[in-house]
Amino acid sequence: MSHHATRKAQVRSSPNASALPEFYGDFILVNGKTWPILEVEPRQYRFRLVNGSDSRFYNMSLTNGNMIAVIGSDDGLLPNRVITNTVLLAPGERKDIIIDFSKDKGRTFYISNNAKSPYPAGASVDPKTTGKIMAFKVSKPLNTAVPMTVLPTTSLRPAIVPLQATTPLLPRKLILFERTDQYGRLKPSLGTVADGAMDYMEAPTEMPIQGTTEIWEVYNETMDAHPIHLHSVAMQIIDRQKFSATIDPINGKATNIKLVGKPILPLADEKGWKDTYVMYPGEVTRIIATFNLPGMYVWHCHILSHEDNEMMR
Repeated sequence: MSHHATRKAQVRSSPNASALPEFYGDFILVNGKTWPILEVEPRQYRFRLVNGSDSRFYNMSLTNGNMIAVIGSDDGLLPNRVITNTVLLAPGERKDIIIDFSKDKGRTFYISNNAKSPYPAGASVDPKTTGKIMAFKVSKPLNTAVPMTVLPTTSLRPAIVPLQATTPLLPRKLILFERTDQYGRLKPSLGTVADGAMDYMEAPTEMPIQGTTEIWEVYNETMDAHPIHLHSVAMQIIDRQKFSATIDPINGKATNIKLVGKPILPLADEKGWKDTYVMYPGEVTRIIATFNLPGMYVWHCHILSHEDNEMMR
């Protein structure tokens, strides 16, 4: 076969899609291994979690029914431990957790996942593949030379003082919007309520003065949740709230905004210092941060396919 004919065959077998709005794999990796099994002692273990998946959210629980203690988030310890049976982790989010294996000697169980893709209303996971993350085998003998640990019930760190906005600054009103590019591909975007969606290389619209504390109101006009990340700051969430609006279908400009129902207070494990917050469809999420470093800042969606496709400002 000639070189020319070979090239034509390669072109015909190439995939049609040049960019995908999200990417979901079929195999779950933990520390580079597919569905690993970790042998542990019957004691407490601390795990530092980071979601490195392109687009997949994880809503995790233990198949033996045990509770999980969340003790930290993106930027440090929580004020108090949070005992829960599920832990939600969006792309780019980090959490510190404690799992107690002391009463599970000889047992094997795993971390399951039931988060739909896209989150929160997409396709269900396959319980045989994407519904499993990793297994624990409580098979190692207890090393009595290492003391057993006790998790404090309160005061993991000094109390976190709520930030106060610099007056007379008004909240920034921003949007998450999905439009299409010149090739008809879905293009998740950031922008402002007044001016609509914008590209990354357009002139900056968020230019905080160094040392000021700002409130951002981020209106999610899309059908999916987005983990929104601000560089170089530690944020606090104020609340979330449903909203209705007249939205321009081309550029996402929002008018006639009306808040619906009561504000939704943050979950207990969201009350620490964070740099990434999940922003749900049809809701405005209010965050507050102090911009105390000189220079340019970046904010973006932490779904990798979104930030790579200019959902970044």
